[in-house]
Amino acid sequence: MARVLRPACWHYGSLRVDRGADHRRAGTRRQSVRTTDDTGAAPTADEPSRAARPSRRYHPVAIALSALALGALGLIAARSSVGEVEREVFRAVNELGPGWWLVLFPIMQAGTLLAGPVAAVVALLARRRLLAVELLVGGTAAWLVARVLKLVVSRPRPAFLVEAVVVRGGEIDGLGYPSGHVTVAMTLATILAAWLPGRWEWIFWVTVVAVGVGRMYVGAHLPLDVLGGVLLGGIIGAGIRALAHTRRLQPVVEAVEG
Repeated sequence: MARVLRPACWHYGSLRVDRGADHRRAGTRRQSVRTTDDTGAAPTADEPSRAARPSRRYHPVAIALSALALGALGLIAARSSVGEVEREVFRAVNELGPGWWLVLFPIMQAGTLLAGPVAAVVALLARRRLLAVELLVGGTAAWLVARVLKLVVSRPRPAFLVEAVVVRGGEIDGLGYPSGHVTVAMTLATILAAWLPGRWEWIFWVTVVAVGVGRMYVGAHLPLDVLGGVLLGGIIGAGIRALAHTRRLQPVVEAVEG
């Protein structure tokens, strides 16, 4: 009887060993997949991995839909008229008390032309060269594209469209749609949200909202201008992330390293 059972035990034991080996081999294969990206190269410490940075942030369909929405809002803004809902939302923000200036003015600096270079310097100090390039290119591109789109749409500032606008921080000239400050802030937020852990993302989105509220508070933009800036900034930020993902920004990174 022992002779009958012993081979069976040995066979069962061999199955267990084989299964363990299979699991180990499968684990090795899964690990190798996780440590490579779509190009077959392993991500470096200076670059976010695919697992940590989902492709939804720069999905072509999302970019296309945002571009359509941006164009549709641009056609509405080009009429140089303000609807009743937009007017009431603007008044509710623009007529807030003077104490909000101390809160919103510093946050609005996240949408200036210098915001991208300053953020890039911080990233360089943290030894994140690719992130620094994304922030510099993205912030500068956002500011330039917003200015070009302003000329195309040619929507005046709120003071020319709404009665009794409260203008804070000096006289505001130029055009309205889209908001350049919101465009820059949204671009930088989209890029940073792809790099830093998810628990920090809310800071970037709250900053974008605060910049948009601040621009209405100082009398610089109407709600439609702010929405246009959000859409345009999201498009540019997602496009920069897509370029970085396909390594097309690598020559710029190498120039920074050199």
